[in-house]
Amino acid sequence: MKKFIAACVFIALSLLNSPNASGAVDLNASLNRIIVGINKFDTNSANASYATNISDIRNLFNTNAAVLRDLKSSVAAFKRDLNSSKRYIPSRDTKESPAFSTLMNMALGYESWLKYQNMNQVNAQRCFQGSGTTFNSYTACSIRILSQTLENERLSRVKLVSALNAWKQWQIKYGYA
Repeated sequence: MKKFIAACVFIALSLLNSPNASGAVDLNASLNRIIVGINKFDTNSANASYATNISDIRNLFNTNAAVLRDLKSSVAAFKRDLNSSKRYIPSRDTKESPAFSTLMNMALGYESWLKYQNMNQVNAQRCFQGSGTTFNSYTACSIRILSQTLENERLSRVKLVSALNAWKQWQIKYGYA
């Protein structure tokens, strides 16, 4: 996930540093909030390997739930800002800006990523609620749902990677990469 997030950060920074026909600071701020949120989620999730008791798991879930709520809001703001700037964004790629559809596909990719992360959160929360105060019970349940968790992780990246690849192609085409 770290390499994936690093790619997202690189792309986001490219957006901030490359000419954009819309000139909308809100787009940049919205995208930054998404990247910061994904980094927080990634960092917190990486800490799961250090969980040694049910209290650690509770804290992990509470933090991830809050981050996912913030991310939902950030993605919605990015889409809203994008739609409000639509008249300034070209319908086809230009040197100044990728096409509106490319940017919207990024928003949809982030939405898809969020959808599957929320599904994993709900499934893991069920394990937590069913485990009572027993860490071993939680761990056994987590292992039972591992294949679904991994599949959701894979699915969460499909639209986002496709959108980020289209963005990268625009960068290459116009000499920004």
